[in-house]
Amino acid sequence: MRLEGWLETPAIVALPDQHRSPTARRKAQELLRRDGAVKVFFIEFQRTARTSSQRIADQFGTTLNAAISEMLEQGLDEAHAWEALGSYFQGLNAQDAQPDLRSLTATAIGHGIQVLAADMDYDQARAVLKEQNLSEVNLFLSTGLTIRDTSAASLIAKYLHSATSLETGRLMLWGVNHFTENVAFSTYCDTRLQILLAQHGLAVHVATDDEMAP
Repeated sequence: MRLEGWLETPAIVALPDQHRSPTARRKAQELLRRDGAVKVFFIEFQRTARTSSQRIADQFGTTLNAAISEMLEQGLDEAHAWEALGSYFQGLNAQDAQPDLRSLTATAIGHGIQVLAADMDYDQARAVLKEQNLSEVNLFLSTGLTIRDTSAASLIAKYLHSATSLETGRLMLWGVNHFTENVAFSTYCDTRLQILLAQHGLAVHVATDDEMAP
């Protein structure tokens, strides 16, 4: 079944993103531009991301997720959304492939699609590591990924379980290592993101390279 077919089911369609490769990002953009195919788009960006511009904050709201909802309410087109989103997406890696998360979020807004930045706040994740007296402080290695993904899965599940019109059209763009590296070893649990989402009752289809190919 093609990804368009998977989007017609309750499964979350997860596009594993290699940040410096455009493959998953271009597929996300293609799906976002298909009328009615996507209803909600989850991205790997801190949910607490804020604008540095008071003018933008006064117009759309302080935090990214609130701003996205306001832009959708106002019916911003893709170009105006891209312009308004700039100060919320500070910190994006300039070496990441295009289209970047700012552009994809603008595309979604221009097509009336709700976007949810669902990654855990990095400062909060570091605090959890410290509280647990863990020696690993890298948020991008196994323990850090587990803490972040556990939080993200909980947020996404709460969001979808409370939604009344998002039974299908669920798309996610997330780093490939969140789906492949946190595998079960010995007594350690399998904490891949799709497993954590499944524990919340959410089916996930992780797209293959062939499914994402042009």
